[in-house]
Amino acid sequence: MALHTVCAAAVRAGTDLGVNNARTFVTTAFLCRQPRPSGPMPNEEVDIKKLAALDRYRSYTRYLRHADEVKNKPVWWKTYKSHVEKADPEHGAERVDIGLPHCQPHRKKELKERKQVMKNNKKNAELERASRLRTFKIPLDRVRETWEKTGAPLHIKRLADHYGIFRDLFPMAYFLPQVSLHIRYSQDTGGQVYYGNHLTPTKAASVPQVSFDAEEGSLWTLLLTCPDEHLLDNEAEYVHWLVGNIPGGAVQAGEELCHYLPPFPARGTGFHRYVYVLFKQEGLVNLQDDIRPLPCHSLADRTFKTVDFYRKHQDNMTPAGLAFFQCQWDESVTSTFHNILDLSPNEISMKKALALVQSMESTFKQDAKEVQLETNEVEAEATVGHLKLVQPSLNKATVLKMVRGDDYQRTSNYDEAKLAASGALLAECDRGNMIADSNGNGNVTADGGNVTADGSSNVMGNVTADGDNVTLTADGDSNLINAM
Repeated sequence: MALHTVCAAAVRAGTDLGVNNARTFVTTAFLCRQPRPSGPMPNEEVDIKKLAALDRYRSYTRYLRHADEVKNKPVWWKTYKSHVEKADPEHGAERVDIGLPHCQPHRKKELKERKQVMKNNKKNAELERASRLRTFKIPLDRVRETWEKTGAPLHIKRLADHYGIFRDLFPMAYFLPQVSLHIRYSQDTGGQVYYGNHLTPTKAASVPQVSFDAEEGSLWTLLLTCPDEHLLDNEAEYVHWLVGNIPGGAVQAGEELCHYLPPFPARGTGFHRYVYVLFKQEGLVNLQDDIRPLPCHSLADRTFKTVDFYRKHQDNMTPAGLAFFQCQWDESVTSTFHNILDLSPNEISMKKALALVQSMESTFKQDAKEVQLETNEVEAEATVGHLKLVQPSLNKATVLKMVRGDDYQRTSNYDEAKLAASGALLAECDRGNMIADSNGNGNVTADGGNVTADGSSNVMGNVTADGDNVTLTADGDSNLINAM
């Protein structure tokens, strides 16, 4: 038994070895037939026999710099980068920083200050005792204050990129939110606006309390917009609140250009983003063109685009602060539609349906132009028999085809031919009507001719109506009963 196992293993190993050798030979022969490259290959100039003589990078920074230089050099071979740039010309394009100038803190100075703080904490006997007894409490307010002064702008920017805020409000641009916005809809922590947290429309129904650190004598503009809830245009927004020329941090003392409107995300559309953007003004700005009527309950008047607003005032405004939350439908949205916007859910559905129909109408027209019926025959195939109807020529016929299960409907400009196949066939035309089930049993009548077939006729052949004459031709062993 053992000898048999060893022999079988040896035979199997020899077979595998032969297969591998054959595969290697075929691969080598195929590679030898490959054409020579059209240009120099990467690292072709490197002499592998003198690797010790090559210059060393000596630091990772120098290596990255050299890698970036090589990456940007044009090459003769096809790359994934060129493929993506051809499909999307804006892919990888550098975005413009439209925010306030950001001063990057010195790294060595930060480390020195941190070490000094840790050294002082170790010398503090009270902190050591509280930590040992597990009674030490970390002041979260001081932690948040320190975070806002150090890493908050970069972290908020990353969150905004993750949620697509800059992509939808400021295409091909971004900014570092250097001014912290504190927004409260209620006194508890559940009503605060952070950076992507969830709030219900009920909690956000009233005007929030907004505060931020501002220098004395400075002017600001506060905007609340939603890029997700427009009912007719996916690229447009609805402005929910707009206050300009805010002195210092007193929002209530600013010029209210558009009064506050609660969120109204439509039912079944998921979470919507509601974004607060704070602009710092260079001075007093004339915003008369941006004033909405009071009260502003028209969605057409509230249609808005943040990028257009910024382009109009970019010489006098700079985005400086950002906060946003997410919201989805609840029962208060229905009250907002009925009592504030004076809209019913049916009107909203009709608006959405109208927008959908308008977008599909052009597609249908294009498809209708491509589908034309220019034929002189309408052929219908049943399970057993064939019915063939020859009618006058139809020129420039427009055909619309609807498929529902097994039903087919065709319509032309000159004659109307309906063909319904769901076990039975029905063919109608101006020159004659013919009815037959899938077995060919039934009545065959030609209005324009003189032939009628009644009874249980088994028709295995063709029925042709041409002009005023109808001809019934039986193929094979077909039986014609009571044919006249």
